[in-house]
Amino acid sequence: MKILYNSAIPFIQNLIYKGGTWMLSFLSTSLVFIDTQVTNTYNKYGWFRLGIDNIHKYKTKMIHYLYNIKAYPEYNWNNMIYVIDRPDQFEYTEHYNETKKSTNEYTFMREMLDYYSPLYESENKNNVCLLSKFNDILCVQHTPIYLKHNDVFEKSNMSFLSITYSHPSMDEKIDISLSDNFLYCHNQLFNFAFVYHCLQYQDKPYIFDEHYKIEIMDSNVDTKEIVYNQYLHVYKDEFKIHSLGTSDKSTQ
Repeated sequence: MKILYNSAIPFIQNLIYKGGTWMLSFLSTSLVFIDTQVTNTYNKYGWFRLGIDNIHKYKTKMIHYLYNIKAYPEYNWNNMIYVIDRPDQFEYTEHYNETKKSTNEYTFMREMLDYYSPLYESENKNNVCLLSKFNDILCVQHTPIYLKHNDVFEKSNMSFLSITYSHPSMDEKIDISLSDNFLYCHNQLFNFAFVYHCLQYQDKPYIFDEHYKIEIMDSNVDTKEIVYNQYLHVYKDEFKIHSLGTSDKSTQ
């Protein structure tokens, strides 16, 4: 039987479609199976989990080394951050101090009090920031906050969908990645010093001065803009933007 060229096209197309669909289904099923088996093995065997975690840790360290990206120390610490206004640029300085006495959240909070003096002494709250780490908790303050017993490191219900940094002299915005470990009630995020800190810990080129803008979309799909002399205060069920020195009044 002679098959005309045009009449064979639908047959070939149908054959390719069925073969492609089968292949995609097979690959999808295989990937799900492999992912399930790896996850089960990771959760079941400590030696496998340790190996995978170490591979991820050393891969991250290698990327940070090759691209000169800063990374947080793995131990618990207090990091005092200053921005110094030089004639030709803003100088960034920070100093990590390991916390060795803290055994729980309450002793860690008391240990943070030893670092409050520079915050009190700083006349410009834009240019100073205390960043503290205890296990998975990251605390950020430019103005000392004394928490009540039941408020100590309470996790916020809020989260970030996106954070971007922009400057009038830059062509492109920079995406800022901020861990959920920062989302504890009463954290004071994105003052001038903390913004500079975020830029120091990423790999994109940037221009930094008082004319920057931080744009945020939160888990309520609300958008906010933070500029110089403002910061974001984390509450249990919302974010509020405050002007520095007027933390009792929201600006947005």
